[in-house]
Amino acid sequence: MKRWKLVSSLLSAFILAASTMGQDSVQPKTLESNETKIPVVEFCDLMADKERYVGKLIRTTVVAEYLITMEYVLHTKCGEKKPRVSLGFKDDIESQTEALGSEMYRQRNHSLTITATGVLQSAKAKGLAGFGHYQWSKFQFEIYSYSVQ
Repeated sequence: MKRWKLVSSLLSAFILAASTMGQDSVQPKTLESNETKIPVVEFCDLMADKERYVGKLIRTTVVAEYLITMEYVLHTKCGEKKPRVSLGFKDDIESQTEALGSEMYRQRNHSLTITATGVLQSAKAKGLAGFGHYQWSKFQFEIYSYSVQ
């Protein structure tokens, strides 16, 4: 019986020591992704001061819409105005637009509110006449990633 108490006491002491060892040196890691460092810009602010944001990675919430001209645009209501820019994708535009179109079809809606991370591009800076099907937009928001709201 004494032997059992001794083994039990030693085992308890070992478990207690093992559980408290190194607690001061182990700090919980905060998950910090690049996504949290990207500035959030209201779409109306982006449209009001386009030159300020050209070429900068930002996140914005906006309406993505598929038009009868067979192109995607981004817009939102800003007071009485509803500014629009052409929508582009950084990588694999075909599969990205197909995924966006599939989600619109699934929801039975030709527009979706999305939160998009991307870069505003200027046609002038790229030496282009414009963006979009008929080159109507002087700016394009190139999406790197998005989520549907």
